[in-house]
Amino acid sequence: MPSFIPKRVAAEIRRDITDTAGIVCYEHELPIYQAIHGEEAVKVLDAKAAEVNVIQPKEPIDTVAEFARLEQAFGFHPEINVTFAEYVYGRRGVNFASAVGAKESRAA
Repeated sequence: MPSFIPKRVAAEIRRDITDTAGIVCYEHELPIYQAIHGEEAVKVLDAKAAEVNVIQPKEPIDTVAEFARLEQAFGFHPEINVTFAEYVYGRRGVNFASAVGAKESRAA
């Protein structure tokens, strides 16, 4: 199974003129946030300047399981009958593994 070590980033999402949320998320979630809120509404922050402690994962995660988590976490696009994960990364996440730089796991 392909797996990868994700990278966490600090970001800011401007939901509307009066509502901006600061978040820490996986870098591969940013395109989904951009699909939901608009590309210009999502801004990656310098974690040190924003005084945010971003702890990076050390263990690889499975791409299939992570794609399923993204589908559950972000739900369906309101105008078309696909999840936001599928909208961004393709049907059944066909482009997800290559987008995150996943490598085939080796059996021990």
